[in-house]
Amino acid sequence: MADLSKLLKTDFRLIAVSAEMQSLQEHYHILKGLIANTTDFKQRFLERYIQGEGLTPDDPEWHLAHDEYMYDVEIILPKLVWGPFLIALFAAYESSITEISKLIQEKKSLKIAIDQIKGDFLERAKLYFKEILNFQLYVNETDWKNITTLLVLRNVYAHTNGQFELLKPGVKNKIKKLEEQQIGISENLDYVICERALAHKLLKSVQNSVSSLVDRYKQQYTP
Repeated sequence: MADLSKLLKTDFRLIAVSAEMQSLQEHYHILKGLIANTTDFKQRFLERYIQGEGLTPDDPEWHLAHDEYMYDVEIILPKLVWGPFLIALFAAYESSITEISKLIQEKKSLKIAIDQIKGDFLERAKLYFKEILNFQLYVNETDWKNITTLLVLRNVYAHTNGQFELLKPGVKNKIKKLEEQQIGISENLDYVICERALAHKLLKSVQNSVSSLVDRYKQQYTP
């Protein structure tokens, strides 16, 4: 009966939040393997083509084939893989924070919900947690900084599919500043590229931030 009583008190919304964070970790590793396998396949295809055609660096076709290979593996493949991943990552962060804010709102019997606050999501969440919930949204400044970077990249891929010239001037400036920090963001042939290492760092910051928030919620509100 004790186990049943504990189960009845379990908030399955928190379990769903934690499960999604774990699924993102697994998804990242799948994509990491996909990029490695695809790059290897394209390299072997390039080598077979060059060998089959008997091409050498003296031939224009040799350089054209190499340029196409580099364009695929350095621009198109990272954009197609990490762009959607970062969009999904921020969506998971947003839904997790929203869900936890609702739990605290219910515990405190507050009428104002997070979606009634104006601004982009991070601005709204920070204001809502501080002024309305009186609950700390994050405890690690580095994780928060990474999540703000994630939002910039999410908007880039969601709104322009990573095309730099289609971005608004303010967003272009943000990308340029991030590129100068040499954190794994670059603008190459009019595309904004996110390196794998940065995608992993952003994933860990989302996981850390959400996990910390869940733990602190449980400490304060779970009997």
